Amino acid sequence: MSEVYFLGTTKPFVHTEVKLKYHLPRMEEDDMLYNDSIFFEQNLSPDELATGVQKILKGCHIYSIKTTLGLDYETRYEKIYGSKTARTLIEILRWLKDSITSIVLNGGKVYIIKLWHGREISPKEVKRQEIKADEWLITGGNDVIFEYGTLYEFTATPFDTEFCCRDMEYVFKKFADCDSFSLTAIWKEGWRLSDEQAEHALDVYEGICVERCKQVYDNFSDEKRREYPSFNALWESFKEKYIPVGREWALMPNGPEKYKNAPKPDGVPEYLCTFWAFALELGMHVAEVELFKAVGTTPPEEELTGEYAAIKPYLIKVLPSFFHHCTSSGVLRCHFVFELNEATKAWLLEYPAADCFSGLLEDLALYNDGYIKLSCCSHEGLCNEVTVPRKGII
Repeated sequence: MSEVYFLGTTKPFVHTEVKLKYHLPRMEEDDMLYNDSIFFEQNLSPDELATGVQKILKGCHIYSIKTTLGLDYETRYEKIYGSKTARTLIEILRWLKDSITSIVLNGGKVYIIKLWHGREISPKEVKRQEIKADEWLITGGNDVIFEYGTLYEFTATPFDTEFCCRDMEYVFKKFADCDSFSLTAIWKEGWRLSDEQAEHALDVYEGICVERCKQVYDNFSDEKRREYPSFNALWESFKEKYIPVGREWALMPNGPEKYKNAPKPDGVPEYLCTFWAFALELGMHVAEVELFKAVGTTPPEEELTGEYAAIKPYLIKVLPSFFHHCTSSGVLRCHFVFELNEATKAWLLEYPAADCFSGLLEDLALYNDGYIKLSCCSHEGLCNEVTVPRKGII
């Protein structure tokens, strides 16, 4: 008897299938998840109706979440499916998280419950548990594992009932201790990248690689651990071997596209694919910064004209980075970090909502002493308070 997840929302998804496909990474036909991704279905089958799900989620728009992968996700996905497929799955789950958070922040309610096909369950048997949608981690040590028969209600950390969470005036009241903010643009080919900036971008990205690979290493069995040296030595060996390979691929015509379908090399066990994939991507980023350093002539800050001229005098630094506070994409971005003072606040107040920035600069973030406090994703229309201490790009 198989299990199925049911999603209940008081505000329905709009054009769910189209919206989901729009946000998913592009999947090739031979990708393991091509026919095995998450999708939603509102027309419940008789077998699903037998679970009593309509009584449990009374008053909700009910979606049956179809996936054999399920929503129980941890590091084991990387071991079972390989790093490429696991990363695609994580992108799908991030879309689901962002969609749920958006509904909750706009006053709706969202529930998830895992039941068995065809097994009747009474609403009286159902346990309830709250999940903070805006604090729900997709990867890491605090992953939510959805248990059978528990109704999970998604809520959001309230900014204040008096204000909309995206209201710019309230943002400044809520985050009165912040001292800087950043706005971000995709790095342009003609922009000049200095040696210092390139080194910073690669160092930050390698820090992410090390963090992810260390999670895999820490889950090794004692037997596997005896096969390898220390974590640092193992990571350095993968860097030495595969950074040159990644660099070479990035410089080839259509190299990045070919990488998406690159087979795991012989001699690399499945449980070490994360090391291989990150070392390879790091090498590709090495090639990218070399290219930008070679062809760039214009300092990015020269783009701060027109509507951005008023805040240009308060620019603190320009930070290129392959890491971004609100998305996992490895694209090189330029983070413009500004002082948050009365003059820049007045400029920001010209934008009524914290997530409405578009054009050259987008994705507002607020910082206090280098720690990110508010992360906004413009194209997703999301604003999330960051309550777990996390260094930003500064």
